[in-house]
Amino acid sequence: MTDPEDEVRVDEHQACVKGVVLVARALDIYDIPKAIAAASRALEMGPYIDPTAWRDNHKKLEEDREMLRAALPLWQLVQKLKEANDGVPTES
Repeated sequence: MTDPEDEVRVDEHQACVKGVVLVARALDIYDIPKAIAAASRALEMGPYIDPTAWRDNHKKLEEDREMLRAALPLWQLVQKLKEANDGVPTES
């Protein structure tokens, strides 16, 4: 017989996996490396192209780039799984 607490953990695990798969599918439509490169270029060139806009917006752009960098490993995994499985991973 299964402990009721184990069943809850299984449900939580399945919900967590489904949530991660949803995020992975959402990330798959974007080119995350290209977005990181664009944000980096904007941070590098912004002070020369439009110093006032850069001064007002660079902190937000830095935060955006960090978020993209955090998403990169999941995006890379999705690309790897697509190559291996010919498609985005499915829910368990």
